[in-house]
Amino acid sequence: GSLTSPIVLSPGVPMQVDQPVVLVTGPGNYVSSMSRQGTSRYRITSLVSRPGNALGEWSLSALRTAARTDTSGDMQRYTWVAEGSIGPNTRALEQRIAAAAGSNEPVDVVEAAMTLLRSNEFTYDTDVRDLPCASLSTVECFATYEQGFCQYYAATMAVILRDVGIPTRIAQGFLPGTRDSSGVTERIQFNNAHAWVEVYFSDYGWVAFDPTSPDVSQLA
Repeated sequence: GSLTSPIVLSPGVPMQVDQPVVLVTGPGNYVSSMSRQGTSRYRITSLVSRPGNALGEWSLSALRTAARTDTSGDMQRYTWVAEGSIGPNTRALEQRIAAAAGSNEPVDVVEAAMTLLRSNEFTYDTDVRDLPCASLSTVECFATYEQGFCQYYAATMAVILRDVGIPTRIAQGFLPGTRDSSGVTERIQFNNAHAWVEVYFSDYGWVAFDPTSPDVSQLA
């Protein structure tokens, strides 16, 4: 109700908006952002990824049989890792995930990363100012001291998956809010802000995975 930003928010892949919008696309024609004039209410229709066994839904067994994603061309940018992101502790964490996966199938590596990062070995903490990480990347800091908030979890999982050739991107948005008694209106506040990862699977598109502690996350 009080959001005054011109950015149009979408719960998933936007398909239709009931007023004119300016659409910005990135390389490969994916939707980068949408904006509008004014701050009036708007209605948006979106495609939302949903786990299940029905037509159009996804399951781990279905993702396991999905065709290998071609990571050349436009998809190559989603396996790029910035220089300096991976240090010795990140490399060790990546090796542990690979060993736990038991195969190089993307969904098995994703599940292994989720299991490890959501374990009690890592601690969710929004205040990491006391960590001596000035000379470390966010990912190496998290792999070394095993504490941080959602951006640390998401960045670590994204970098490790990219490094083993799995197309991954970081998504930032909001966790579910509180619905009113009618079930029609959902109140989402700024403190619902969150970050997670999305992994690309052929025939299914971008599938969301949230490595943050299950005590915090509501996406899984």
